[in-house]
Amino acid sequence: MKCPICECEKCDEFIVDLQICNNCSHIFKKVPIKKEVILSDLHDFDKPVEELREVLKNHNPGYMLEFEFPSMVFFGMEVSPSNFYRSTINHYFNQRSIITFLNRCDLKIVEQTNRWLGNICLTNIKVVKE
Repeated sequence: MKCPICECEKCDEFIVDLQICNNCSHIFKKVPIKKEVILSDLHDFDKPVEELREVLKNHNPGYMLEFEFPSMVFFGMEVSPSNFYRSTINHYFNQRSIITFLNRCDLKIVEQTNRWLGNICLTNIKVVKE
């Protein structure tokens, strides 16, 4: 299966119904849950790079966006599924996959904050189109 963030073809089984990319460590659902997506819900995108590029194609450089999504920023190598897994989430970003994703969409981070909501980490980023 190909990573939806960096397009690496070397992905392994992770836990439950998730895969992990051997290149950027992005964690994603093997079969994404289809649902109506609003722009701020990156974790719901089926093909995040492709879908965000489509949204951005009509915007000029300097256009600013803000996203909030569940992330793996504070997790080490030992991950317990009960600490983060939600069956309705398609993507779990980490710092490396966030940066890879944004670079592929020609976006630059201008501000990033991370916070805990119960037992899941949420990342809020403000980005600008280059």
